[in-house]
Amino acid sequence: MQDDMDWQDDMDEVFDIDMDELDAMVAEQRQRLDHTLKLEVEHFTDPLCGWCYCMEPASTMLKFRLGDKLDYHYTLGLMVPDVRQSIGYGIEGEQRFNMMKQQLAYSYSIMEGKTGMPMSADHVSELVPEDIVTYNPSIAYEAIKLTEGPGSAAAFLKLLRQTAFAFDTPIGKLENVNALVESSGVNMEAYNQAVDSGRAKKELDGEIDRCHSMGVDVFPTLLITYGSVHTVVSGYQSPEDLVEVVEQLTDGHVDLEAPEYSKERAMELVDRFERISEEEMRAAFDLAPEDLEIAVGQLYDEQLIDITICSGSFFITRK
Repeated sequence: MQDDMDWQDDMDEVFDIDMDELDAMVAEQRQRLDHTLKLEVEHFTDPLCGWCYCMEPASTMLKFRLGDKLDYHYTLGLMVPDVRQSIGYGIEGEQRFNMMKQQLAYSYSIMEGKTGMPMSADHVSELVPEDIVTYNPSIAYEAIKLTEGPGSAAAFLKLLRQTAFAFDTPIGKLENVNALVESSGVNMEAYNQAVDSGRAKKELDGEIDRCHSMGVDVFPTLLITYGSVHTVVSGYQSPEDLVEVVEQLTDGHVDLEAPEYSKERAMELVDRFERISEEEMRAAFDLAPEDLEIAVGQLYDEQLIDITICSGSFFITRK
């Protein structure tokens, strides 16, 4: 009997746990885990996806605020391999294409009004079917990713969209794409080899297969993963929408609080993304309209930035 009592006393000592101490240990372990986990975003997209272009403020905000705690990459889906498959040929094809251009111009105004991103439809009436094919810019993106790395490819994708949606230059034709590639300062010999050898097409085909296997039929679609949990969101997401999605997925363990604005942080943003929209600047620091106006005005007055007016908004680059 005494042995049984001694055994019980021993067990009582084993289970005599200070709950505050246990909570602190769990919190410490969670903090360590949070520091090692990265938020992963797979962004299914296409160079000529207008709503994807309009999501640049949300993407830029996420990349800027999280830095190396974020793995953000793109998967292309080839939205328009051949516009002729939709409009056909002959007089009826021409009529359908004219209707398509009217719809495009209208959609530009809708997207700009909803998102604040600069969009110009001045060139839409002059488009020809070959201007609305996404194969050439997609191949260029893949070739740059192979030769220069994902970061350079992401910057080129941003350039493609700004060119197409804000600066009235179609990106479907090969000569237009090549001009943008050459202006980007890539190693043209390595780039051409990646295209001519078929390596870029193989990469693109793999990403198209990935879209199909994931059941992606809407651009943009985001697969967001944090540790063992994930979620999928489809369609345009504002910066505020994306913050809410991430906070819910991670139970608040990913800190997306806006950094305090400073001239130094603003120029860090400009330098990292090279040319940013007014809305990207606002979203990165969660600035009120009047504060954004003051901030941009000060940067401009100090001759730190140049401003390019576009439609009802503007882009910012380092001077």
